[in-house]
Amino acid sequence: MARDRRLRAMGEMIAQIAHELRNPLGSLELFSSLLSRDASTPESREYLGHMVTSIASMDRLIGNLLYHTRTPELQEGTVDVLPFLRRLAADFERMVRSAAGSRSARTLTFHSDPDPSSVLLRVDEELLYHALFNLVSNGLEALMGLSPKEERPRELRLETGLGPSGEFLFFVRDDGTGIAPDVAERIFDPFFTTRAKGTGLGLSIVHNIAMAHGGEIRYFRDGAWTVFSLSIPPGRVQPVPEIGNEGGER
Repeated sequence: MARDRRLRAMGEMIAQIAHELRNPLGSLELFSSLLSRDASTPESREYLGHMVTSIASMDRLIGNLLYHTRTPELQEGTVDVLPFLRRLAADFERMVRSAAGSRSARTLTFHSDPDPSSVLLRVDEELLYHALFNLVSNGLEALMGLSPKEERPRELRLETGLGPSGEFLFFVRDDGTGIAPDVAERIFDPFFTTRAKGTGLGLSIVHNIAMAHGGEIRYFRDGAWTVFSLSIPPGRVQPVPEIGNEGGER
């Protein structure tokens, strides 16, 4: 109960700070965009481009902070898991290939589920994508944290399955540095991080998105693997209708 009171007080403070920051930030975004249109030299256009990018990054950070002041409002739709996973896999493979271009990640590979369950989910597609993107980004950072001298293959996996009660499960696995047992219970708390440049928001945002869907996010170890599972409750899961030879349902 004391923790809930602290989190509510923190949420109220964050909401006030975010409101105060977003007003001047909106003005900066508008005027920098206008200036970039009239920039007369490549150098000035480059500098203004960096400014616009930085402002957008700050706005995303403020948006992330606001996740902790209220339950996300879901824009629900019916999502076919198969094309959704193809989209995820394509984006994540590009992310991993980019990271693998550096010497410190030259043995890094990404694997997506070769045989995912074919179901429909009643979810907010973009929020679910955002949650899984955060989990994969965390896994990638863990793999990048390994010693560059270590030559063993490094793997990041996205897997899916149906749970015993009919819930749909997404699993993100990595065989990176892992999470110390003494901090594992705090990893979903807002602003808790063990990384020098971390904000402590990523996993807390994933937790809020899972809760908004009536699901949950769990962390566990499976041998050498660090595993995060995100569940979608059975009430939001339904089979894909079978299509007959003549195009009708059967």
